[in-house]
Amino acid sequence: MSVQPIQLPYAARRQTDAQRLTAVEAAIASNSLPQIRTVVRDDAVHVIVGDVEQYATWVYALGGVSNRAPELDGASLWTLRTETPPGRNRSKVAVRVHVAVVCDESVPVEFRRSVSA
Repeated sequence: MSVQPIQLPYAARRQTDAQRLTAVEAAIASNSLPQIRTVVRDDAVHVIVGDVEQYATWVYALGGVSNRAPELDGASLWTLRTETPPGRNRSKVAVRVHVAVVCDESVPVEFRRSVSA
């Protein structure tokens, strides 16, 4: 008698780091999203952007929830918790978009309403 491993449905399989990065890069390319750096971690693919306008581009393209870290030395880190659009196998990839914002810098009111500090 031979034993075969049980195959999970494709969407239930864990994506590799390369697959998750490819999915995020595809979302970046198809939506013309800005980025300075992209880092793959177990929890999500983290994308760093340079300013509030670039952050806004991500918010309007993919939606999500903005979080603001407490102020430290006159600035705070804003993080957008979002995900890629569904792929061919209906899977999505968690994305965290980060930007450092000087505390007196103008931030769109839509971000302030959805922020949990």
